[in-house]
Amino acid sequence: MKKIIILLFFLILPIMAKADDKTVEAVIFTQTGCQHCAKAISLLNNLRISYPGLTINEIDLRKNPENYQSFVQFSAAYGLSADATPLIFIGDKAISGYREQQITEAVEHCFLPVVNCQNPTNKVAQYLKENSVDTKQIIQPTTNSKIGKYILTGVIISIGALILINKYV
Repeated sequence: MKKIIILLFFLILPIMAKADDKTVEAVIFTQTGCQHCAKAISLLNNLRISYPGLTINEIDLRKNPENYQSFVQFSAAYGLSADATPLIFIGDKAISGYREQQITEAVEHCFLPVVNCQNPTNKVAQYLKENSVDTKQIIQPTTNSKIGKYILTGVIISIGALILINKYV
């Protein structure tokens, strides 16, 4: 029985040591002043306490507008539209907005000893190498912005009609 326990110990030890040496990259696009971005950064920093191999690459779009091209490239590589922050990339996961449970699960998943998550920066580099990406084609207005324009137009017309009705009645 002692031999089995010792054997199991020596079989499990390399797996545990390998998990401690593991590094996982989280890329997060933020904007200065964004409350959800600040919460996401805080959560990632707290997760780094439990997972010291977690590296956080924060890219602030307001501090350096040139980062917008990277924002568009990451979004394209993950099949998303570049329209909101925070936008977080961990392994094969892309998380838009502050989603505490999804962020935590993505980090925990990548640190499982049997999982080998792809580095988001490498994934994007591979995507750009394999695909001719014209960033001008990727940046398109979303359906929500078109709907917003129609709603705004309707509101302005309604207010104008109300003013005219009140003036002549």
